[in-house]
Amino acid sequence: MTSNSYSMHLLRRFVLGGAIAALMFPAVASAEAPGLARLNQMMGQQKAGKITKVFSAQNGYTGIVMELHGRKALGFLTPDGKYFISGLVENLQTGQNITQMYGNKYIGSTSGIVVGIKANEVAQMAAKLPAATVGLASSINQLDVVFDPATKPGQQALVAMLHVARHFIKKGTMKYMDIHFIPYGKYAPWILSASNVGRIDRLGDTVKHQFPGATTTFGTNDAGIVARMLPSIKVVKPPFLIVNMPQAGMVGVFAINTQAFNAITRAGATITH
Repeated sequence: MTSNSYSMHLLRRFVLGGAIAALMFPAVASAEAPGLARLNQMMGQQKAGKITKVFSAQNGYTGIVMELHGRKALGFLTPDGKYFISGLVENLQTGQNITQMYGNKYIGSTSGIVVGIKANEVAQMAAKLPAATVGLASSINQLDVVFDPATKPGQQALVAMLHVARHFIKKGTMKYMDIHFIPYGKYAPWILSASNVGRIDRLGDTVKHQFPGATTTFGTNDAGIVARMLPSIKVVKPPFLIVNMPQAGMVGVFAINTQAFNAITRAGATITH
């Protein structure tokens, strides 16, 4: 069995075995606009996140600033209250980035979304970092997740990316892309001490809170490379996703949330070669 095929086998064991729970990043809001009461009810059942501000946005939309698992996020309710939208929202008539505009005003950032030249720069830097790699190593379609597996947000990022990989495996598109798991923090030297197959195995072990095997000088050095490079990526704080899938028309850097993973899943499903 080749290194890549064994990597896929391990990934299936961790992801398809059903031991990893789904990741949820719900939103909460007040009952002052259409749809907010229903949203409150749903989020109350989820018991996650809190609303910090509701404001009137363009064209009758209702803007919602939320704090989700210690991170701020921005979303919008449609005027009829039937849909809640988060992620990159753009006015197609004017070309204005609505998420960026209100993000800068209300939370002091672009809500964790970076596109264009900056996104390409981050993708190029991430391509040089040590990682556990799954998929077609020579593919031009790449996904990177930068995370600290010792923290709750890092664990959530890892679990969510494993679910994305499960989807791609089932759809048969995994053979047209590769996924890089780039760890940092106290577990990174241990994870990066193994071969690529072993790194994938150790990622699964972190989910189970098991840490067999030794930490080597090689792994410590690789972890140092990641630690030194991360401060130069100033556009978004880790954990984050780097998406470089030109065949799906998607390039960007995203903060970790359900909407980002859903967008990646939809885009990846369009890759057929």
